[in-house]
Amino acid sequence: MLMTRRTLRCWSMSREGNGAGKGLENQEKLRELGRVWGSWEGAQPGEKGDQGGPCGSAQVPARRGQPQVGLCSRNRDKSLPPPPPPPPPPPPPPPPPPPEPLFRSTFEADENENITVVKGVRLSDSVIDRMKEPSGRQHRGSVNDEDLKKRIAEELALERARRDSEAQKRRLKQEQMYVRDEFGKLLERERISSNEHLTRAMLRERAASEEERQKAQRFEMETKARQLEEKERELKKHDAFYKEQLARLEERSAQFYKVTTEEYQKAADEVSSRFKRYESHPICGELQDKILQCYREHAQETLSCSALASQYLHCVNHAKQQRMLGRGG
Repeated sequence: MLMTRRTLRCWSMSREGNGAGKGLENQEKLRELGRVWGSWEGAQPGEKGDQGGPCGSAQVPARRGQPQVGLCSRNRDKSLPPPPPPPPPPPPPPPPPPPEPLFRSTFEADENENITVVKGVRLSDSVIDRMKEPSGRQHRGSVNDEDLKKRIAEELALERARRDSEAQKRRLKQEQMYVRDEFGKLLERERISSNEHLTRAMLRERAASEEERQKAQRFEMETKARQLEEKERELKKHDAFYKEQLARLEERSAQFYKVTTEEYQKAADEVSSRFKRYESHPICGELQDKILQCYREHAQETLSCSALASQYLHCVNHAKQQRMLGRGG
């Protein structure tokens, strides 16, 4: 993080209840704080070890008659925690984060014109209490100034480390969100791909099952066709056999009929030759019919048919006489 200095606000003399010595001391402290901040503004992260010796040019200018105090990290090793290790970079490079805003610092005073807040860095209560000490403690001024400079440097370093850690946390959060989004997109693509593969597999399985069903149906139809062909061949064989048997039976029947007819004709001829055939005719058939008709018509008057009855008797007697005469002659 880069730190630049804004215009320092004027820190006037103390108000009622504060002496002129305390106002001069506060002004001198203000100048020293400005020089400290100016020295820290010139030293950027990563360039402290390349300028002016092992700790760079970020050194606090000393007061008259006092040695120069350097803000080297070796003086803060015991009080500052080690910086957190950088997180491993994600597989896809995240988009570059927006540029960090410049850190601007400004001194602010309270109603008693005492420095309480350096904008961007909150001063601790111990530093504020030491700045409020009266001018009667001038014998410890150099020590307090050095402690104040150290505390300010430590607090600046802590604030810088905190801001770096917050920036790292923000970057890590952005990277995590980016990785989460990419992972979600990858999962969505995998889900869509798996659904497509599953759909294609289902279609292939359905087509394969349909093909197997059609094959089974064709095989069944072919089997039935072969069975029908075999039955038809068997029926043809039986038909030929029965036709042959029928032809034999017809031939035998024809032979038997022929033999029977010949024997019958021979027997008939023999009977005809042995026995003479006689023909007979009814005697007085007409009168007989008339008498029967008359009796049917006159069932209650039988005497009405007596004339016909006498004629029938006369005809019968005449026929007998004629036969007798024929036999005698």
